[in-house]
Amino acid sequence: MSNNTSHSIVAIVPAAGIGSRMKADKPKQYLMIGGRTVLEHTLLKLLAHPRVNKVVVAISDGDPYFSELAIATHPDIVR
Repeated sequence: MSNNTSHSIVAIVPAAGIGSRMKADKPKQYLMIGGRTVLEHTLLKLLAHPRVNKVVVAISDGDPYFSELAIATHPDIVR
C-alpha cells in the first residue's frame, strides 16, 4: 500500500455568526479587508489549495449578503 495517496478534501466554512461583539453594521465575515470580504479571502485561499475540490459554506437562513458576493456562484462552492 502506498503512503502517497491523494485524497480530495471538502472544506467546511462556518459563516453563520453575527459578530455581535464587533458592533459592526454587518456580520464580521462580510467586513471588507483589502477590497474583499473576510469570507471571500477565506474561500479563495481554500479553493486555491490543490487538494480542496469543494467548499461548503454554512450560512444563516435568510442571510442577505452571501448571494451578493461574486464568489457565491463559483461551481466548487456549496451552500
